[in-house]
Parts: sequence; structure tokens; C-alpha cells
Amino acid sequence: MNAITKPHPWGRIGGVLLIYMVLYVLGAAFDLWTTTLALQRPDIHEGNIAATTDGAFDLWRAISWNIAGGALLGVCVTSSLFFAPKVAPRWLEAPRRSFAHLYVLPWRARHLAYTPIHMLSYAFAFILLRVIAGSNNALLATGHAGILSWPIRQLAEHTGELTAVVSIVSLLYVGLTLAIAPAAAATLRWARALQDK
Repeated sequence: MNAITKPHPWGRIGGVLLIYMVLYVLGAAFDLWTTTLALQRPDIHEGNIAATTDGAFDLWRAISWNIAGGALLGVCVTSSLFFAPKVAPRWLEAPRRSFAHLYVLPWRARHLAYTPIHMLSYAFAFILLRVIAGSNNALLATGHAGILSWPIRQLAEHTGELTAVVSIVSLLYVGLTLAIAPAAAATLRWARALQDK
């Protein structure tokens, strides 16, 4: 293949962003759809304050937050792939250990040796979180115990419902982020190889 017909690496990287955004929309739609199903039961109420107005589920507010979240995570994915060549090989080999670094501004030059791994891991993990939340909602909608309901209920007895929801969901998100970090590192290795050609 000559230089004229050789595809630009950003075409393929743009394809990854498109796939990510499609998965994000599907995950968000699944979560919102199952939320509306679960809320048809009289014993179920929405615990996410970002999706409520005056204590009641507000679909348009939830959609607005999903659009904002999708834009932010899209920037995280794009920036991570763009800065993939700056990631240190040692952190690509041990991506979970890279989370020991603390920082405020992830895109400062001195942090780019590991922060693209973090941003991409956060983005990937968020889709998984939505699928789990949607699955929890689907179980509640069919009258079963939700997979997140029991730990939230147990913690809420000591902290209050809002603190329990935020704590359990945050812990799950951190766990998913660490679990998906090797996949994020593999994606960044691929992006590095494309940009090095």
C-alpha cells in the first residue's frame, strides 16, 4: 500500500470513538428504560438525585445528565487515544499499579505517562456500570431483589439512603475501573502502534 492510499490512523481511532459512543448510548438507554419499568412498582423509587426533581424521577433531567456524561467521556476517550504515544511502557504492562499516582490535572505533561490509562479505564468502566445498574433495575421491575439493593439497604440503615447509594455505586465503579484497566492499556498499545506507523 503506498502513502497515498494508506489510511490515516485517526480514521481507525475515530472508529473506536464511534463504537464507544454507540455502546454508551445503548448502556444509557438500557439503564433509563429499565428504570422506568422498575418505577412502575409502588415499592420502588429512584435513588439517583441526578435523575430526580423534587424526589420524583425526571426522565428529561436524566437524559440531560446522560448527554453531558457522554460528551465528557467522549473527550476522555479521544484524549486518551491522542496521548497514547506518551504513556510509559511500564504502566501499559502494569496498568492497575498506575492508579497509585495522585494528581489534579490529568492532562499535564508530567502525568501523561499514566493518565490516559486512567481516563480510558473510567470511560470503559462507566458503560459496565450502566449495564449493571440496568440489570439491577430489570430485576426490581420483575419483583426480584436487585443485585445492588441488598448492600445499599444494609448500608442505608447506618448512613441514610443517599450516602449508601453514592458509596456502593462509587465502590463498584472503582472496582470496575481497576478490572477494565488491562483492556484500556491494550487499547492504548494499539493506538500507539497506529500512530507510530
